[in-house]
Amino acid sequence: MAPEAAPAESAPAMTEEPSPEMAAESAPAMSEESSAPTGMESEMRGEPGSEMSEEMVMSAEMEREREMSMAAETPGMLTPMSPEMEMEMAASMPDSSMAESMAGEPYLGVEGELQAGRRPGEGANSEPEPEPEPLPSDYLSQAKIAFAAGMEDRAYDLLLAHLVAEPELAASSNSYEMVGWSDATKRPTWGLRLGVGINNAAVKHTGNMHPVREGMKAPKEEPRRRNAAGGGGGGSAAPEEMGMGSMEPGLGMGGGANKSSGGPSGEIEQHVGLVGEIAMELFAENYSNGEFGKVFASIAEVEPTETKPAARGMGSEGIPGEMASAMSPEMLSAAEGSGMEEMMMEGMPSGQPAGQAGNPAAAAAASGGLADSMGLDAGPDRVRPGLIYLGVDRPKELMEKAKQAGLDAYLQIDVSVNKNEVNGWVYNESSVRWMSVATGKPIGRASKKINNKSVFQAIDSRELDPRELVRDDLTSVFKGGMEELRIKPLPSLTAEMVNARVGSLIMSPPENPLAALAEVRLYASQGLLTEDQVHLAFDLIMGDDGLILSSGSMPARVEIIEPIAPKLTSY
Repeated sequence: MAPEAAPAESAPAMTEEPSPEMAAESAPAMSEESSAPTGMESEMRGEPGSEMSEEMVMSAEMEREREMSMAAETPGMLTPMSPEMEMEMAASMPDSSMAESMAGEPYLGVEGELQAGRRPGEGANSEPEPEPEPLPSDYLSQAKIAFAAGMEDRAYDLLLAHLVAEPELAASSNSYEMVGWSDATKRPTWGLRLGVGINNAAVKHTGNMHPVREGMKAPKEEPRRRNAAGGGGGGSAAPEEMGMGSMEPGLGMGGGANKSSGGPSGEIEQHVGLVGEIAMELFAENYSNGEFGKVFASIAEVEPTETKPAARGMGSEGIPGEMASAMSPEMLSAAEGSGMEEMMMEGMPSGQPAGQAGNPAAAAAASGGLADSMGLDAGPDRVRPGLIYLGVDRPKELMEKAKQAGLDAYLQIDVSVNKNEVNGWVYNESSVRWMSVATGKPIGRASKKINNKSVFQAIDSRELDPRELVRDDLTSVFKGGMEELRIKPLPSLTAEMVNARVGSLIMSPPENPLAALAEVRLYASQGLLTEDQVHLAFDLIMGDDGLILSSGSMPARVEIIEPIAPKLTSY
């Protein structure tokens, strides 16, 4: 049996004033109901030692009484749980997300009911998201993304960087095998740089140009008005004489010969109507078939959506379908986590009419917007992927623009527009031909001239389809007319031929040295140059930088290439 505890000794008499703690112990006990301060009281107390006003105390008491009465009146009301109860309840739940949602202090709901767990917006979902992953860093992937975004100059530079700095990846990706030969350029190439421009030297009418269109009406305007005596100058001027042109459905007033609010495609349509539209369609067919190069042939530009950004044309996880088809699974995975789809959507105008789904002008605007959203220069305007727009100008100026853009060839659309002031007929006659930038001369045959009055009469009398008429007249330009331009397989080469070609590249390197180095890598991949010959060629073309590109580390190669072909940002 345990011994009884000794009685406690009596405390000596206190002569000093009691401490605040002892005073608190000796104070009369408060009721349990009033001993627990509410959260509101804690906030209202402020700094330690601060006093509460009588009004603040009364307000806190009233709030506490209201909460207690509501909890008592509402059946099945949840009561606050102690931390031990919370942990035990959370541990017993199989779903970790449910357990996580139970953690947190009790709080009042929107209708005054007492709730347990986290407040809305709290918890794991409110934690910051991880940093986005960068886009693929290899030059080939970056080149394809740049091309899809409308940055064609950047895309071709990045492609050359891939061929020069990534020989192992280029070999495994069959990039060297995609090279071809064009009789028009007389050199190996992975893709021709092409454009289109309108020659307006023969445009003499500043109003509505009345090109061939579907559903076109007679291309006539009011003739010049004369006074009753037959003299000139007595009547009022016709609208087109004041530069206003005539009205056609969907066109509004005709503007000046070089003015258009519809972008490149709108400007082409204004001048030549169906002739330009079908010429662009024929080009797109040949381009996608690889007639002008295979690397970018299957890549379409980012097109606008009809309504919301995620509603149409979308591939994996919000990446536009056309771009998604051009990207490898690894590229898609990285792009989805990088925020790239949001960047794309910022550059895409929403709410476009359904008819703009495949509109080249709208698509070009969308791709330019994407480049802008990434803070990059989209470069020259383009009408379609692979086709840079040179604008409306005279032949000499078009050729100069093509040289500045680094093009190999371009489609020149010749148009003449004249008005017969006696009968009011507006004659629009147009044709299409390829022009070589290197020689300044036409390539192949031009199309036959397409006259708007003749097409209108054929439609009106024989109910012919104007699209078929125009397509028949233009097809020859993209068959026999461009045979010299078309990319063919690279001819069989010998070591002697390659040595001579490399010698010419060393003596007269192109403006972009990467183009010469890419050729050297090509011949080495075919076993026509030894490793030592590659090092020597790189040294003679670019000096010490060339030696780094031939055998240096990848970071060192990137540092050399960056001023010539800078990579895209990681968004």
